[in-house]
Amino acid sequence: MRNIYVFLGLICFTGLASLTARADTQACTLEGQVNALGTLVDTKDCMETSTDLPVARFQESCSALAQLGAIGGGTPAKVSYSEKCPANPQAVCKHFMGQPVDAYYYRRDADLLKTTREGCGKTGGTWWVP
Repeated sequence: MRNIYVFLGLICFTGLASLTARADTQACTLEGQVNALGTLVDTKDCMETSTDLPVARFQESCSALAQLGAIGGGTPAKVSYSEKCPANPQAVCKHFMGQPVDAYYYRRDADLLKTTREGCGKTGGTWWVP
């Protein structure tokens, strides 16, 4: 069940990470509840990039990722933008999918965090726990 949620996240991250252009470090935090095969999962994740990515394209990608919450009857995640992801993540997948994007995780139970860690490693990222 949670593997599907992680898989959908991977799809959106792939689209975000593949974009290139010009901007400073930027981040988007996504918060909300996602319906993952009938189970409501409270989420707070953040993506941060220091690549040359235009702000408009980055925001489009974050907005698309926020829509994942609406799949299966949930609601879109609330998106907020900043220069950096919030402090005190549970963990970070650095160079998510081998790209210059770091994914920060905040509200994950032990099982979902484990699945996320496995997915990070399998897709070329490096798992980091502060």
